[in-house]
Amino acid sequence: MAVEAAFSKAGSFLAPVLSRGNLFVKAKGQSIIQCLDPGDITAAAGRGESGLRFSIIEKALRLLLDIHEQLSQNGTSFGAADKLHNTHHQKILDGLLDLISLEGIYPHLSPGVGIPIEKRVKSVLHGGLVTRPSPAADVVSWQEGKALLSQICRQLYRILNSNGTGLGPSVQERTLVDVIAGWSELACAPRSQDEQAKDDGRMLRSLLDGTPTPLLFPALTCLLQPSTPDWFRAPISKYLSLLPLRPEGVRHTVNFIATSVPQDPHTHSSGTRNKSSGPSLSLEVLSHSSKLLSSVPSSMTAEEYFAAISPQLLELLDDTHPDNPRAAAYIIGNGILGRRKFGSPGGVGWKVFAEPILQGLNPISAKQGAARADGLLPLLVSETSLAFSVGRLASLVLLHPNPGLTKRLVSPCLRPLWSLCCFSKDLKRLHLFSKIFAILCTYFKTSVGIEKLMTLSDNLLWDGEEFWMYGPGPTGGVEIRQRSKDAQSMNVVGMMEIVDCRVDEFLELLQSVDGEEDDIGSLFVYVSKRCLVAEEASDGSNRLDAIDDERKDPLQSLVYAKLTQKMLEKYKSKLAANPKRIVELVNQLLTGYVMEYEGTQARRLGFSTPSFAGLRAIVDLSPQSNGGALSTEHSQQREDSVEMISISLSLLTDILSSPEFSLDPETFALFGSLRKNLTKLTSPAMSLPISTNITASNILSLIDFHISAPTSNLPADKGLKPLDPYAADRKLHLQSLSYLADPLPPIRAQGLSQLTTLITKPSPILDISSTTILLQSVLQDEDEFIYLSAIKALGSLAFRHPRTVVRRLVESYIDVTEDVQLDVRIKTGEALLKTVESLGGALVGDTASLVGESMIAVAGRRSKKPKAAQTRQENDQKAQALKKEADEAWGGEAPDFEPDQQQHLEDERLLRSWTSPNPNAPEDDIRIRTSALSILSAAIETNILGLGAKLVSESIDLVLSLIMLEIAPEVAILRRAALLVIASVVKVLINDKEKGEEGLGWNFGGGWEEVKRVLHIAERRELDQVVSGHIRGVLEGLDEWQRRVLVGNAGGGEIRFGLDEGEVRGLAVNPRPLDGKKPAIEEVE
Repeated sequence: MAVEAAFSKAGSFLAPVLSRGNLFVKAKGQSIIQCLDPGDITAAAGRGESGLRFSIIEKALRLLLDIHEQLSQNGTSFGAADKLHNTHHQKILDGLLDLISLEGIYPHLSPGVGIPIEKRVKSVLHGGLVTRPSPAADVVSWQEGKALLSQICRQLYRILNSNGTGLGPSVQERTLVDVIAGWSELACAPRSQDEQAKDDGRMLRSLLDGTPTPLLFPALTCLLQPSTPDWFRAPISKYLSLLPLRPEGVRHTVNFIATSVPQDPHTHSSGTRNKSSGPSLSLEVLSHSSKLLSSVPSSMTAEEYFAAISPQLLELLDDTHPDNPRAAAYIIGNGILGRRKFGSPGGVGWKVFAEPILQGLNPISAKQGAARADGLLPLLVSETSLAFSVGRLASLVLLHPNPGLTKRLVSPCLRPLWSLCCFSKDLKRLHLFSKIFAILCTYFKTSVGIEKLMTLSDNLLWDGEEFWMYGPGPTGGVEIRQRSKDAQSMNVVGMMEIVDCRVDEFLELLQSVDGEEDDIGSLFVYVSKRCLVAEEASDGSNRLDAIDDERKDPLQSLVYAKLTQKMLEKYKSKLAANPKRIVELVNQLLTGYVMEYEGTQARRLGFSTPSFAGLRAIVDLSPQSNGGALSTEHSQQREDSVEMISISLSLLTDILSSPEFSLDPETFALFGSLRKNLTKLTSPAMSLPISTNITASNILSLIDFHISAPTSNLPADKGLKPLDPYAADRKLHLQSLSYLADPLPPIRAQGLSQLTTLITKPSPILDISSTTILLQSVLQDEDEFIYLSAIKALGSLAFRHPRTVVRRLVESYIDVTEDVQLDVRIKTGEALLKTVESLGGALVGDTASLVGESMIAVAGRRSKKPKAAQTRQENDQKAQALKKEADEAWGGEAPDFEPDQQQHLEDERLLRSWTSPNPNAPEDDIRIRTSALSILSAAIETNILGLGAKLVSESIDLVLSLIMLEIAPEVAILRRAALLVIASVVKVLINDKEKGEEGLGWNFGGGWEEVKRVLHIAERRELDQVVSGHIRGVLEGLDEWQRRVLVGNAGGGEIRFGLDEGEVRGLAVNPRPLDGKKPAIEEVE
């Protein structure tokens, strides 16, 4: 085949530098160019080293284009499947591309342009040789180099622009960054400013515009290095900042950040996450994404940027995949609306993201909607738009705890949300109802107090503005229509059912909010006052809202009466929790009822005297008017009032007859007014039921008994019942416990915030052990915001009670019984790290010893996990059995059809090695051992004196053993963490020396020489670059500390060799003369 022939020809060309057997090349010191055959020796001979390079690169380009054309003619490409099944072809192709990049592009780039060679993908050419600068006599002029660079870029652009056929995918994967750097050199470099540079600039923009966004993000990001020149950094940064504006640009931005941030290994090893769903979106990923996407590019205004990016964010907010709304809600809520510059009402972010949601719930325009063919009322907000508005508001409020944003978003549309909640429940639109109900619960629990519930109680019957109302949608939803004229008329009989439904729904919301006794009592006082209690009129006289028909809606009075009655029935126990309040409430109800009766009698008396007012009353109550309906309503109100009085008297009887009731001066002051009202109720003129009269008479007897009863059983201090000084803390604690059990993350976050408030106060009602156990259970929460807040709370608790908290955390972290899951142990390690850092100088004594000894035991191989080892063996046996069965069914080795097979296998191997280097050994997980070393390092930096010399010496011995024994590439993270322990020790010693403190009193001796010797050995054999960097850093730190010990902190003083102000360190002698006498040696016994 032609393709095979093209690959064969290229393989023969690269054979001298691809074959592992040609080791003699390196011995001769020849470069890659000198090892290859240019083909036309005559043409290359006259141009020296540069001519040879030109000829080699041109031949490599011809071979590459030949392979590309053969594949393109067949309509195929060299993709991922070909790489897996034909590694020889892949090696040839990578060799050609590496040769062109390393020998053709990089020698002609300005300093700082492109990827540093050591950070570039490793070359497959022999030995990974890198081109060295040519001798001065053979240096190619820029014009000649520019011509070669232009030829390379144009040929590779031709391949890249082949619509996915041929070698396009392979060149994108291997050499895209190099091609971008080459075009940037031609178009933007100061030495390239000519007419051709403009055409090169258009080619560069065409290349970038035609490259998929997922490939451009890593390519452009890696080009921005500290050494990058400004002329190159500016256009790359500008283009990179505009990538989110591309189609699907926001989604690709979040995915790129997610793949760049290290993932939680347990997320992948647990098998709970779908591999095709992409990387997990941790809180760190969301935070970086929010900062990036909320930053306005310098080339655009904020209005232009947010208007361009908002459709993508709103599309993600509406997506059905759970990660996409979560990411969009965090970016919009925290990054845009959470910033005062953009998110305050009237700001550009508020106009773009918040106002469309609010207008979708509450249209502010009174314009007439277009008439519809189905004869329905004109449509103002469609069913789809209303569902989108509710869904977006739910995502912003429920997915991420942000009480301030919740308050700003929900407060303007509280009445529409309430009305829509009731309307959707009446129509059985449960999906819509559940979202709105969750929004309201979160709003009342986390963002506002009882005042908003009072406001809502005034608007229970609100069903839209004057010009619009809700209606059922054509596909099972809800829409907003123009209000019809017929809807303005009030049908009292029909509204009675609506009143009952709205009151029941309000009480259900109140129960879900789970308000405290004081809040329920305050709401009850408010509602009862609005219902029956007289208010002060503007002229200073007492008038009743209930009888002032011109100032108060009779139907709303019925709502207050129903609400008061049902609150008495449902919250009798909570209202009785405060006897003084219940006495005051009942007295207010009785006062209102008595004044209503007296007012009715006064009006009847007024009707008996002829006057124009009486004539008007007769006209108003004529049969042609709605007087019959109002009379029915008034009769219903009287029945409800009598029933409410009966319930309130029963509640008062329970309070006064309780043995726990004690009379205080404030309650005693209310008894006078209460007796007066009860006496009027028992009169026959009130026409109350007999049972109510009997209850009122019994209460009068109880009042007389309490007034005349002796107070010997009361405290001596004025006969007052002792108050609980921590009652508010107890209520807050109970509320926080109930919130922590809520299924909504924002409410759990609010409960955790309340518990943290009690911890930092500190409140004496908290039991330290139970609170620690509670916070440890919160660590199992799947929401990252919740368990990170729990870690912070544990740190605050440990600062005040270190011994109890640290002991429980260490026990859970060590997990001797193997009952704790791995991810919970890792989170417990994070909490322990936070605790150690928060203790500071308090990390001493038994607490410091417990932390140090436990972390050394876990980090070493002394922590055994036999159950985990048995589970690993069983899993491995099952996997081998499944593979054997698959191979037998396939008739050979069964292939893996996953597109990312190689990466997947590498990840699985790495995770197995982290679980235990030896699958059959009962050793602890590498991640836990690494975590223990991190905690030990933090403890050393926090208070090395608290740990003591013995524990620090054991830590150093452990580190040296790990460096020498744990040498597998898979456990490099363990060696990295181990070296940080020594680095922390050295850092503390240097800091102590700078402050003039002795620290642990160690001097520079043979022990540290042994450390340096081991580190030098480890550095020579270490393959991990991060570990090598840590080793060099520790060695440099030790050298610096040695210099400071010998020379001093001045950095240039004379060497003292331990002499300090005339005294020899460690000896009680003085080498200087004393009192003018010469030193003498005396013989003593």
